[in-house]
Amino acid sequence: MYTIAQVFNSAIQPFSSAKAGAIRSQVEVVKNAMSAMTSEITLVESRSVIPLVPALFYGDNIYSIPQDTVDKLIDLKPMKGRSTETSFPEVQSSRVLSGDTDNLRQYLSMEYRDGQQYLNIQQNLQSISALTLSNCDDDTDVTATLDASNLDVNTIYARATSALDFDLGIANGSGVLTFEIESTDISSITRDGTLQMQLDIPEGLVGYLTNVKITLANEVGFTNTAVMTATTNAFDSAFQYGYQPVQFSYRGKTEAGTFDETAITHMKVEFTHTLTTAVTGVRIDSIQALKGIGYELHFYNQKHFMNANGVLILTPTMTSDKVIVNKEASEILIQECRKLIDFELRGEDAGQQYNMAERQLIGIYPNAGLYEKYRLKFPSEQLVEVSNY
Repeated sequence: MYTIAQVFNSAIQPFSSAKAGAIRSQVEVVKNAMSAMTSEITLVESRSVIPLVPALFYGDNIYSIPQDTVDKLIDLKPMKGRSTETSFPEVQSSRVLSGDTDNLRQYLSMEYRDGQQYLNIQQNLQSISALTLSNCDDDTDVTATLDASNLDVNTIYARATSALDFDLGIANGSGVLTFEIESTDISSITRDGTLQMQLDIPEGLVGYLTNVKITLANEVGFTNTAVMTATTNAFDSAFQYGYQPVQFSYRGKTEAGTFDETAITHMKVEFTHTLTTAVTGVRIDSIQALKGIGYELHFYNQKHFMNANGVLILTPTMTSDKVIVNKEASEILIQECRKLIDFELRGEDAGQQYNMAERQLIGIYPNAGLYEKYRLKFPSEQLVEVSNY
């Protein structure tokens, strides 16, 4: 790695010292040169890997990913073992949203919702069945208390067969649905398991829902319990208008009494809010306990700089910040910097240094330029997108 100062000092060498002093910002020059370079090539140095948390479930999965980090997808790999059957083709987000996936058994797509980037993953090969705590298909053995009222079954606005539909008042700052369920053993999901439910909130509740809490209990009195709380949806953003998955980390549960995860008979779902006006049409569907399979996401990172603390950053601010490039990429970056320096000094009439740098980058037939040499030596591993035209 090289510092911004080192890259800039190499780029400025052909220019006179007087002209070098006229450059307003070394950081801006290198930052803009990096943008120009990464629009032409995919930097092998930017390859990164992160674990998928929670683990990958059977069926549809939604994953929030670090924002302003994932640029291009490379692969999705199980932590243990690998076969051709575990490969994931990338499909266009529009095809996922329309349900048109050509009967692919599994796929992934990078999408956006409410300004948040996330992964949509379908995993249909390694089946670990979900444990259903409530399918929310009827309101038998379900009671609404505190601010929750007018409980009913909604067969139209549902994610599966039906959803539980209720209103939220303002008197208590909390509404609760209490479920009596058949004794259920969820010990198989292990500590890294996840509870998930589908939540549909009306527009009037947006900005007023503080958190959603699930309490599992071994008896009607809720003496021996495990409590999990979610303050965001599965996209890692504030609760939004419409349906969204909400996930609860089983590892993050708080236990009271002598909770027995092999004999759960009762459950509460509590909605803490700051409403000043009552709302109607809050809905929940498909409350499940899920055990997944450990996967890692391999990708090209958008962050090409590193600060003094060793943290990858999107935008550098100091000349001491490091540029994450190898020798070949640094040569390209220096030439892009020279183009920008010459342009800044001379305006649209940028001259000799600009043209010389351009020839170095593009090449003159039959000699390949720096860009083509880099592509040949470090071909992109970007996941090929499956598409129909």
